[in-house]
Amino acid sequence: MIQGPMGLMALHGGIEPPTYAIARQVAAATDASLYAVVQSEARNNDGHLTSTLYSRSESRLLDAFLDRVVVAVSVHGMNRRGMNDKIALGGGNRQLAARIGSVLRAAGFDAIDDLEDIPTYLRGTHPDNPVNLPRDRGVQMEIGRELRRDQRLMEDLTEVLAVATRNLMAELCVGR
Repeated sequence: MIQGPMGLMALHGGIEPPTYAIARQVAAATDASLYAVVQSEARNNDGHLTSTLYSRSESRLLDAFLDRVVVAVSVHGMNRRGMNDKIALGGGNRQLAARIGSVLRAAGFDAIDDLEDIPTYLRGTHPDNPVNLPRDRGVQMEIGRELRRDQRLMEDLTEVLAVATRNLMAELCVGR
């Protein structure tokens, strides 16, 4: 779904529930663009393709998405001891990560936006990661397993992320 200059991504939709639902609902509520890869939950981790292996040269849809968006948020799920009740905000746009982290903390979420506090493999800072390919790069949002299991919390997170996205979209449209 190619729409506005802000993009939402769910590269592991289905195998990291409810990442696709969050990205889809936020994009729909804000007229942001959406790029998602949705796989059957039954495949579980055997279908997990590391983000850096997604290539715009092999996907016309990813290429069109990246041509349209200025900045992106890629929604992922994590399962790491000691972090399953947290949201880690990696990616190449550190200013946006800090901004989203502040909004999430104000809403009561335990959000980590300092890269030093995020395990290396969850940081999402590799230059080939699709979230870092838009002009202003983006934020890789890793949501802990325990949070993802709580439907009410995921509804709250979706609403908070939609407000933040709507505000950013307004700024992006003014700056054009």
